Amino acid sequence: MAFAILVLGFEEWGKANLLKIGMYDIAKWGTPDEVDPYRLDPKMLTSHREKQQTAVLLAALTLPFRGRVFAYAHARSEGRNPTQEELGERFKKDIRTARWLALRFRDFEGMKEAAFYSGNRTASGEPARRATKSQYDRLRPVLAEQLPIDLWSLDHPPTPEQMAELKRRTDEAKAAYRGVAVEAVKRRTEERKLGRGKKS
Repeated sequence: MAFAILVLGFEEWGKANLLKIGMYDIAKWGTPDEVDPYRLDPKMLTSHREKQQTAVLLAALTLPFRGRVFAYAHARSEGRNPTQEELGERFKKDIRTARWLALRFRDFEGMKEAAFYSGNRTASGEPARRATKSQYDRLRPVLAEQLPIDLWSLDHPPTPEQMAELKRRTDEAKAAYRGVAVEAVKRRTEERKLGRGKKS
């Protein structure tokens, strides 16, 4: 049950970031297609798995940078600067966590449903895998360290200059990875067609 609550928190964090991306006009709302593969599908706000996927992607991208900040803050609280060894160890830890998230997040929904339903089956009746304490211990710090960052960002919203720079960098990244995004949209469209075919 504790792990399931973490997954719910992870989903809501992913949802909040999707809303921010739309609010800051980093991406438009609509159905992604080959014209604009970066559109945000409104269905993402209600799909548990897609919110989890969004949260995993954002966490995996930000963990190494965030970890460095926390390593510095921890050392400074002790009146010293962090050593290169400390920074290196923290970086390795965050990369391991990011890799674990990428490999295991597809199981999160089943683990969550195992807590909320029979404990043996998911909502769709498939066998559910129960979460372990070690998995809880790996996911909890991801959210626990994010909370003070998000609280700080509420009190320090980005300036117009910072938003302009973020938009510029985002546009550059979109241009660089457009081919990959288009292929992802095509694959997702095909997967949804196959899914509808199985149901019928």
